[in-house]
Amino acid sequence: MPTKEQQIKMLLSMGLGDAAIDILCENREFEEAFKIAKQFEAYKIPAVHFRYAIYLEEEKRYHDAEEHYIKAGQISEVIQMYEHIGDFQSALRVARQHGDTAIVRAIYLNQGKHFLSAKDYAKAETCFLNAKEEREMVKYYCQLGLLQEARTFAHKYVPDMESDIIAGMVVGPNSKKQENMSGTELEELARLYEDSGDYSRAIDTYLEISEKHYKDAEKLVEVWHKAVNLALEFDKNRARKSFLTRGKA
Repeated sequence: MPTKEQQIKMLLSMGLGDAAIDILCENREFEEAFKIAKQFEAYKIPAVHFRYAIYLEEEKRYHDAEEHYIKAGQISEVIQMYEHIGDFQSALRVARQHGDTAIVRAIYLNQGKHFLSAKDYAKAETCFLNAKEEREMVKYYCQLGLLQEARTFAHKYVPDMESDIIAGMVVGPNSKKQENMSGTELEELARLYEDSGDYSRAIDTYLEISEKHYKDAEKLVEVWHKAVNLALEFDKNRARKSFLTRGKA
């Protein structure tokens, strides 16, 4: 049986340099593979770089692997390698040098998810902000049941989502249903809606307060007037309805 060296010579004599290169790469003889590729099959050089990069990555020689992935024209492989080992800074460096804005944003998103899984929410928020995906951060908070964190973040960066989060806090599995709230709790909820700019929900919540919540008539008038005043300022079409609903109290 011919030796490997004899096999290589035979393949080269038959004009099968590409097959010879494949055998050398399989045997991890990359230096010889590069030599033959440069001499006989120049088009195979990127493929040799790619095979060598895979080997270097397996050996945890990541920066060397980066060099050869890039020479192979496989920028995405470099980024995936660094993301896989949690080295997001290196992934970002490569993306900025060789990629585009979309790739950079994708890395920030993946990094943000990594921090979410580690419960490092402050760093996760920074990543989602860098990716300009503030809404995704709110959605992840909500999925994790962290509604107060979601509301705080939304109030600062995505105010139009805040009132829906507040509504979720009311109907969530661990929360008290609105119809079972006390008058004080309903007032607090209404104020939250006011703070978020959802005046329609604030008005509705104030108007839910009735004699079963407060026996004191003056207190009821005070609460209902809050609804009417909001309606006069932000939703005049509802002002008359609010008065009629509570008997022009």
